[in-house]
Amino acid sequence: MVARIALVTPASLRRQNGDSLRPLRQALGLWVNNYRNFVVYTPDPDPELPFDQRLVRVSGPARIIHPFDTSEYRIVHAHQNAGLFLDGRIWMDIHGLATLESRLAWRRFPWSLRAFLFMGFSQWAISRQLSRAERVICASVSIEANLSHEYPHVRRTDVIRNCVDPDQWDRLPGESPVVAVVGGFTSRWGRAAFEMALRVAQLTPGVSFKFIGAVSASQQVDTLSVSSISLTGEIGDEAYIDALAGCSVILLPYPGWCSGGGCRQKLMQAAAMRLAIVTTPAGMEGFDNHPALCIGHGPAELAMYIRTLLGNPDECRERGHKLRDIIENDHDYRIEARRLIEMYEA
Repeated sequence: MVARIALVTPASLRRQNGDSLRPLRQALGLWVNNYRNFVVYTPDPDPELPFDQRLVRVSGPARIIHPFDTSEYRIVHAHQNAGLFLDGRIWMDIHGLATLESRLAWRRFPWSLRAFLFMGFSQWAISRQLSRAERVICASVSIEANLSHEYPHVRRTDVIRNCVDPDQWDRLPGESPVVAVVGGFTSRWGRAAFEMALRVAQLTPGVSFKFIGAVSASQQVDTLSVSSISLTGEIGDEAYIDALAGCSVILLPYPGWCSGGGCRQKLMQAAAMRLAIVTTPAGMEGFDNHPALCIGHGPAELAMYIRTLLGNPDECRERGHKLRDIIENDHDYRIEARRLIEMYEA
């Protein structure tokens, strides 16, 4: 049978600390819904996946995917910057409004010049994508709203929410009053999140914090000043689930400038595990139903929510169960894949 859909991703399908890329999750959703007319193009095929994968060549600092023969496909569904130089009918998946993850060696330049180059390159790339896209799929309602405001000429938009497998994360949280903090703490946003989480820990003496993710040598030294902090380093998926299961609260201290994306994987995973969630506004962006979240704007407010939750285990459990309901209703990858199939078949 000739494949009708080409799903294209410029990135690796493998991540640690519980992160599964959205193209992989969507492809698995299509598969479990008995939809077979698709092929995944990727620079990193995974032999453990059940569906057809074909190697696509990626080059350059902007991770440009080279054009390939699209004649056998009715639709090319490209994720993020994957469709930038592809021919054919392109459906673009805009993940926020800054869609290109550049690998340029910008560390050689002052930060102001790096920011200027990135801004100019991103705006050009986004405009090019949107002018060529026949339809745009957004990862959250908030992205769709931003897109309509910034680019009113876009022809048509739809929302397929970021999602997880609720069964994979169906674990009851621990009763221990431990707060999890998750991130790649050596990245630009991760360093800012680490600093905020460290300040929250200092404001909540006697509360145990578990930092899950890679940390630098200097960050390790910083944690020595707070005896209640333990570090796991970067760990695999199963160890990550076990680490979260030993906590009752998760802190997502995303900095205010770290915004523009769909609902974050770490938030959805924690919600699926029924953990109570304390987060900044940037951390819950795209999570459209959020009455059960504790949203703080700075270290003092985040610390206050943590003390309140740990002092009231019943409220902690109640919020966790409400969050699990939201995941099952709005962020199940199988349900969202059925909606995607309906779009394809239309």
